[in-house]
Order: sequence, then structure tokens, then C-alpha cells
Amino acid sequence: MRNGYRMDLWGSSPNNMCTGNAFWGCERISGNGGNYLNPIRSARIRTVNSFNIKYGRIEIRAQIPKGDWLWPAIWMLPTTNAYGEWPASGEIDIMESRGNAPAAGFEGRDYVSSTLHWGPHFPQNGYPLTSKSMKRDSGSYSDAFHVYSVDYTPNRITTYVDGRVILDVDTSSQSFWNRGGWNGTNYDNPWEGRPNNAPFDQSFYLVMNVAVGGTGGYWPDNYPGKPWSNNSPSSVNQFYDARAQWEPSWEYNNPNDPVAMKIDYVRFYCYQDVKNSCPN
Repeated sequence: MRNGYRMDLWGSSPNNMCTGNAFWGCERISGNGGNYLNPIRSARIRTVNSFNIKYGRIEIRAQIPKGDWLWPAIWMLPTTNAYGEWPASGEIDIMESRGNAPAAGFEGRDYVSSTLHWGPHFPQNGYPLTSKSMKRDSGSYSDAFHVYSVDYTPNRITTYVDGRVILDVDTSSQSFWNRGGWNGTNYDNPWEGRPNNAPFDQSFYLVMNVAVGGTGGYWPDNYPGKPWSNNSPSSVNQFYDARAQWEPSWEYNNPNDPVAMKIDYVRFYCYQDVKNSCPN
């Protein structure tokens, strides 16, 4: 949408109210010279209203999409922000990947990664200390279905692809406050008095989605063929205006629908020997 179109998602009834206006999530106006509105729309599935788990195992058998600038993710968010806004209440990324073709020195669809996000507030995020990537021995993860899983206990969070460990974090030996090195700073400790594994001592729900592009650095500006700049005020326009470069990679006419993230199953397991395990 261009040239002065106004997108209003605020609604007028309690059941039709936009709940997140961060980053202009409820209302935008496309003016002359401004960014296009929603050049790409995608989807997500989340279990926040149906299933939450505090400690347990989750397995998802999925085939991730293929196509430039696609960003598939299977992840977990806290049911309630018990310790404050993101990332203070934590985030568990079971799997993230990129739809781009493999390129030397960069992560494309031949890599998957897992990450824990945590910190007293944005942008104080300790995720670089709890993030790992895994390269496929041959081919790409988008070529077939794979099983992505997480073991989430009071003492460890471990992620896997097809049974191979991607990320393994001991969450009990030290607090995340100490892990992040924030002692002696002026920041407030949101997890003071809580167990060492806080903020990962709460219930989380599952999210599965495919995003596109973005300016947060997931694609650095030197990524091969990237048509937009993360620092540009018109990054959305740059991306969409270059669609002749990336749109063919989405293969719309392919009957196998490679641009989709396909889910075979999602399985939740509880630990009988762990207190507070099983769904809330």
C-alpha cells in the first residue's frame, strides 16, 4: 500500500483490539516517500491460549522453506512476562534458519541455529553467550523433513536436530545475571532472589512462524545479494523494489510449495521425575 493509505488495526470492541503497537503494530500511514505497508504478509501459529509447558521435551518434525530472505523459526516465549518485557522474561529459540542458498562464509539454508535470549532489558541481551549454529553435512535443511527438539529442565536447556545437539546450556551452576556480567552495573536485576535458571523457571508456549527480511541484523548488510540496508529509513521499499531478484527463488509454481514451512507433528513430553513439569 502506498500514497497515504492508512492501516488501522485498533478495532472498536474488546474482542477486536490490537494489543501490540510496538514498531507501529496497530496503525501505520503510508505517505509519499514513506515505506510501503506490508509488502509481504506471513503467518505464525502459537499455543499461548491452548498449551504451555514448564519443563519438558518438545519435538517438532518439520521441513523448513527455501527462498531468499525467508526466516523460519520454531521457538518459545514465556506465558506471562514474570520478569518484565523482552528479553528479561526469556526466549528459547529451538530452531532458526535462512531460506537463502548456501554461500561461503555465511549461514544459509545449510545451517540451523538455537539461541536463548535473556537480559535485564533491551538492548542488554546476553544471547551471544547462549547461541550455536550447526551446518548440515551435505545439502540443505530445506531438502527434507527433520526433527527439531528441546529438553527443558530446571538444570539444562538442550536443543537438537535429528538427535544431534545444537545448543547445550547449564542453567543451574550460575545465575544469568552473573553469566551476563552485570554485577557492578546500574541495571536492576530482574531475577534477584530467584533460582539460577531464572528467567527459564517459568512456563513457556510454542511459536512456529516464517518471517521475511528484517533490519535487526539477522541478515548483515554484507550478506551476498542483500538488496536493502539495515540502517536505511526506506529498507522496506529497497527490499520490495528488488523483488525481481528474489521473488523467483520462492518458486510459486512448484507443486511442492518450497516457500512454506511444513509441519508433520508437534509432540510434548512431561518429566515424571521433575517437579512442576507437565502443561499448565
